[in-house]
Amino acid sequence: MIYIEVIETNLIIDENNMIRDHQSRIVEADSWNEYCEAHKNYDGKAVFFKSKVMKGNSIQSNCKISNLKYDEMHLSCNITKLKDNGEEIFTDKRLAYRIVNPT
Repeated sequence: MIYIEVIETNLIIDENNMIRDHQSRIVEADSWNEYCEAHKNYDGKAVFFKSKVMKGNSIQSNCKISNLKYDEMHLSCNITKLKDNGEEIFTDKRLAYRIVNPT
């Protein structure tokens, strides 16, 4: 099976625009388009892309995605986790980069 790899980085930024925490991992997707479309068409359900090292969803359930931008190599957006009543809990900054293997 042919797939692409994406470096997925999440930054937790506080109210003073300081990075409180960060985490990166490599995930696999069938295509870059599939990865971008998962963010563009997010419907509130958890989104999973396989990671060999760090398990878990790429996007948790019950979130809001804003400021989405992407091109052929990069994706960035804000992912806000919501309570059941719609109140915001926290926002992560998502940065993703498509890995291109040399041929």
